[in-house]
Amino acid sequence: MQMNCFVVGTNDVAAATHFYDQLFGQLGKERVSRTDRMTYWLGPGLTLATTIPFDETQATNSNGTVVGFSIGSAEDVKRLYAFTMGLGGE
Repeated sequence: MQMNCFVVGTNDVAAATHFYDQLFGQLGKERVSRTDRMTYWLGPGLTLATTIPFDETQATNSNGTVVGFSIGSAEDVKRLYAFTMGLGGE
């Protein structure tokens, strides 16, 4: 299992886009897509987006942030989902 996607909430898409364009430019990565509420950067070992939270409220350290994991098969996903629900996940 590895983390393969990270989404960072922002209250200012233009400022976040500028920041990550500068940062990833130093690493040879380029932006691949931008909408009025979300910007994406993709590449080997990198999937990152900045976005206004989907519920359109203020972005905070817990609102607008998403982490995605590459698990493997659909069966593995179902098994781990059931396991985490047993641990008290919601």
